[in-house]
Amino acid sequence: MKYLIIPDLHGKDVWLNAINSIAHNQVVFLGDYFDYLDTEKEIANFFEILNHKKEQSKTMHLLIGNHELHFLSGIDQKYSGFKAKTFELISPVLEELISKGWLKVRMQLTSEPFVHMQELVQLFVFKTISPLI
Repeated sequence: MKYLIIPDLHGKDVWLNAINSIAHNQVVFLGDYFDYLDTEKEIANFFEILNHKKEQSKTMHLLIGNHELHFLSGIDQKYSGFKAKTFELISPVLEELISKGWLKVRMQLTSEPFVHMQELVQLFVFKTISPLI
């Protein structure tokens, strides 16, 4: 099994070239889809990722990064790059993706789990938001 791991995009669309040019069986996005480019480009890029996820639901996996956390209701932490406009537009989308099981904190595909950062797992366990795991 070949895994294509795509970390910390922060709004960049480099993932599409990687998916089309690197041989793989599974794709794992490690999160941090937002918080560095302008809001419209970040959101358009994220929705393009979601469209690919719809087409490849069994082979494409999306994890939450710390830069998605501050767009979730009930999370008080804010990271660099936070924009209120992005929060208004993306928060309901992220909440829906979590409820569908499309966006997770941790993904177990091998003997070792894929996770953006262990602190996220601990945060969600302590806040008892366990459906994300």
